[in-house]
Formats: sequence, structure tokens, C-alpha cells
Amino acid sequence: MLLFPLFKAVRAGRRVVGTRRRPGAGDLQQALNTLARSARPRARRLDTDLRWLRLCWRLSGGAARPVRDEALFLTAALLTLGHDAAVVVGRRTAPTAAADYLYWVTVDGVVVSTGIPVEELYTPVASLPQAQPVSETSTTGV
Repeated sequence: MLLFPLFKAVRAGRRVVGTRRRPGAGDLQQALNTLARSARPRARRLDTDLRWLRLCWRLSGGAARPVRDEALFLTAALLTLGHDAAVVVGRRTAPTAAADYLYWVTVDGVVVSTGIPVEELYTPVASLPQAQPVSETSTTGV
């Protein structure tokens, strides 16, 4: 495994988490969309990348931070490594006294950041980066 792409991904993840934590530091959606556009698809194993990124997150003191910071970190880092990642915010489906929100990471529509059955317990409210609309081109040659 090449370490330079991993270090670059960790740096991008930390930058995005810093964007969320500092007021006026920039738009979170814009930062993630930029990473999604600039990432080149790579032949990398998702499970290996995820394992190393989680280790880097925990060693840097991330275990004491909110879950949303870990989800943003993983999404930005996975986008940098060429994976089609998105952070999803969901609201608990069952009615409770207080609104219960959860952040999780998906890659190609598969949840990779939590073992909780989020499809059953939560309703997605938002997703970042948002999918870019595909422009339709006319196939008729007139």
C-alpha cells in the first residue's frame, strides 16, 4: 500500500472537519463537492482504505470528537482516495420525544461507517456531496 495517497487523504479529511468547526472557514458542501470532482478513480480496496483511515482518525484523537466529525473525515478521505463516498444525515423513524439524528458514510450506496441498521431505523434527511445532475444530451442528429 502506498502511503502518500493515504497521507493526502488524511490531510483532506482533517481540512474538511476543520471547515465544519471554524465559523466562516468555508462551505462544507462546496469542500466535499470539490473533492468529489477532483478525485480520480483508483483501483484501491475499500476495506483496506477504511481500516487505515479509521486508525489514523483514532490515533489523532478523533475518538473523543462527535460522530459527525468522523463521518465527515471518512467521507472526505475516501473521496480523495477515489471512492464514491457520501455522508448521510438521517432522522430516527420511530417517534421519540427528541429528534434523534445520526451521521453515517456510504460508498456506492452501502453503509460503511456503522453497524447500526440505518436503512430500518433512520430516514435520510440530507446527503453530502450531493449527486451532480447529469445533463441530458439530444441523441437525435438534426
